[in-house]
Amino acid sequence: MIRLDNVYKFYRQDLSSRSDLEFELKALRRILKGKDCSSPSKLLNGFCAMSPELRQLVPNLTTLVKLLLVVGISGASAERSFSVLRRLKTYLRSTMTQKRLTHLSTLCIEKERAENIETRDILSQFVKNDVREKKFGHILK
Repeated sequence: MIRLDNVYKFYRQDLSSRSDLEFELKALRRILKGKDCSSPSKLLNGFCAMSPELRQLVPNLTTLVKLLLVVGISGASAERSFSVLRRLKTYLRSTMTQKRLTHLSTLCIEKERAENIETRDILSQFVKNDVREKKFGHILK
């Protein structure tokens, strides 16, 4: 069970006071009385279903909900980056240098940007070398 003191200590800079937060929690219990709040997602649904006027009565809780929703997103993107790196490293572990691993992980993490790169421009620069042009020049034609 999460204690109110711990929540207030952690988010102290974003909340007005501990007593206000405690009062707002009691008010929220009365507002959502009779609604199913047995899980965090159901509690969040009940909170979001409240009218904007009611949410203005609990500004600290509104701030807390916004902060908690943002934390989930930022943590997920970091975990996704490490997941990509782990898959890459497992697959190519034996032949991969650190420099190549860094470049490949950047490509995987920045997939949307990588998909918009003009490969024809990269190929033409690669083929500028005479030896490469003999081997790979036919690709550009």
